[in-house]
Amino acid sequence: MPIRTYVVLLLLLFAACKSTPKKKETSKVISLDNFDSFVNKLNVIQTPTAYVRVWDSLMSQYMYNDSSVKFKEIHAARLQAPGDFIAILYNGTTDETEKDIYILASYTKEGKLIQKTTVFETYASNRTNGNDGKIAIESNDMIEVRTFKVDMRAPEEVKYESSAIRYLQVQKDGHHQWQPDYKETFAAFAANFPTLKLPLSYPETPNVKGLQQFRRDNGWYDLKDLLDYDFPKLYKIGKYPIPGSTYTTYLIGVTDVITNEENEGRIDDAIYAVVYDANGREIDRILATGGDGGEDGYYTTWKDFTVDANGVMHMKQKSYAPVLQYMDGVDSFVTRLRTEVTVQKNGRLAVNATNFEMDLNGFSADSIASNSPVADTNFHSYSYLANYPGENVFAFLHYWRLKEDYAFELLTMDKDFRILDAATVAAKFPSGKQPDLHVNVDGKNLYLPAVGKMKATGSVKILLKDQAYTVAADGKLSKITADNSTAAANAVE
Repeated sequence: MPIRTYVVLLLLLFAACKSTPKKKETSKVISLDNFDSFVNKLNVIQTPTAYVRVWDSLMSQYMYNDSSVKFKEIHAARLQAPGDFIAILYNGTTDETEKDIYILASYTKEGKLIQKTTVFETYASNRTNGNDGKIAIESNDMIEVRTFKVDMRAPEEVKYESSAIRYLQVQKDGHHQWQPDYKETFAAFAANFPTLKLPLSYPETPNVKGLQQFRRDNGWYDLKDLLDYDFPKLYKIGKYPIPGSTYTTYLIGVTDVITNEENEGRIDDAIYAVVYDANGREIDRILATGGDGGEDGYYTTWKDFTVDANGVMHMKQKSYAPVLQYMDGVDSFVTRLRTEVTVQKNGRLAVNATNFEMDLNGFSADSIASNSPVADTNFHSYSYLANYPGENVFAFLHYWRLKEDYAFELLTMDKDFRILDAATVAAKFPSGKQPDLHVNVDGKNLYLPAVGKMKATGSVKILLKDQAYTVAADGKLSKITADNSTAAANAVE
């Protein structure tokens, strides 16, 4: 998700990208000597769950009454069987090949094997190469195996290239059967998307009641990273041909991405605008409305999605952090981004930032200074704000302290941590000495995210309570009046 990731990366230092339920599990070590005792001691997997945990360790290197596979260690959990039998999910690493494997075994009440099926297996080398997967169980009679291809070229962010789903049906007699892959024709998939007339507007994600729902394993729309959460639902909002183009934009609603109450993350219902060619090949996509967040109040929202008569998309993004990194005393940090998105001749989306603001109205120099320890030697900290859209120009709030003297300045740097420009926004020098603030910056202690693929065709500003600055594509900082900065902030909101 290159476009969505842009604003999320502004807060990457503050919030984790993934959040999973943090329920404490109690694991046991269980003997396999007696089948009834073994089964009754196993933790039972509660459904629905997209976080299948197989915790209980077995006092064996084998599954019950089965020496066909030897494990270095093996764990087991019990499934709620849809019939009069016992279903056990085993997970372990094989002794010789270092293969991580999940096996479903069904037994009679007396412990006689009905059937066993390898549900999912992978090697450590597969994960290193970006291939991974997980098991999800929405109902007791169906196991959902999700596999992912992850781009390992960008270790600073998790970028999902593709995902796939297979279903293993657990039948009432204890047998298991893989379901055939489902894929309708693209013509059938596209047929019941309502045709929309331009211009159109969605201030927020619409209510999906009454819309056509379609399957997660539909074969045409890949959920990618969203499949790593709970059980997302997909809806057909509408489609419109792109004026002067052979491509069509489809609006897809995605809901219920996170439903587990224990999950500390949040992903709101959303609209995705997806460009397809006539053969059903997805060319590009963008998140149009929605929101997501992590723990402690960090969030990003997308809203006010419109498409004009020429097929140009417009939307607003807002990212909020309740604190600024390394700055105890900044009440909040907000970024606001307005974008204009056009479909190019090749179907790819071109994103232009028509307005981008870094809002430091929660900044108080006196508060930060009073909350930080007095330094006996020169102290420097650099809080990352954002980058100029599409350019290797990065903005920081720099804090310098020596005893009672302190200074705060805005800095812009390039990707090699060279200072491009600086502007002092607050300072007190009781000693009467003017410090040299622009020391060499140690890049090892700073994080610079990947630059998003977009251009800036509008203004880029940093806003404080009583002053504001524009940022140019070359990093130059220019002070503007507070009245102008306030008006700009109100306009973007």
